[in-house]
Amino acid sequence: MFELYRRGSIDSSDVVESELARLRIGDDLSRTEERIALLLSHELDQVEEILSELPDPYPLNDVERETLLLLRLSQIRTEWLSEADPPSLVEDALEDYGLDEKYGMLRLFAPLPRSEKSPEKYARRLDEAIEAGWSDLRAVAASRAARRPPGKDVMKHD
Repeated sequence: MFELYRRGSIDSSDVVESELARLRIGDDLSRTEERIALLLSHELDQVEEILSELPDPYPLNDVERETLLLLRLSQIRTEWLSEADPPSLVEDALEDYGLDEKYGMLRLFAPLPRSEKSPEKYARRLDEAIEAGWSDLRAVAASRAARRPPGKDVMKHD
């Protein structure tokens, strides 16, 4: 979450809402995460200061790493035709997030039959991996929602 904020993908109010939602469903929060969750709307400017106290980079959990990777891969795929070397951008994204156990088949030098190494088949493999990844993350979210105690509506405001 904090990585998304640092990259400018979300703003301070999104960070506070996310941490507050985690607090409401009973997630174990660090002292810093709890401080952020309890900020009031007129205190949003403190998010940057609080995050600056965290070690850099703040460690991402597996779901956050995969979410960021899929966001990057989706962006690369959207801009595929305007990029000079999109497979290298995919390679860089894979390197940044280290999820080879699930996405290693997208590596440029992945051990694949020669017939599977055409640019068209690579783009199709990328599309399939992105769709499967989003599907997996939706299943994780649904599983977490199913485990939420009754009456613990994450989006409900007191």
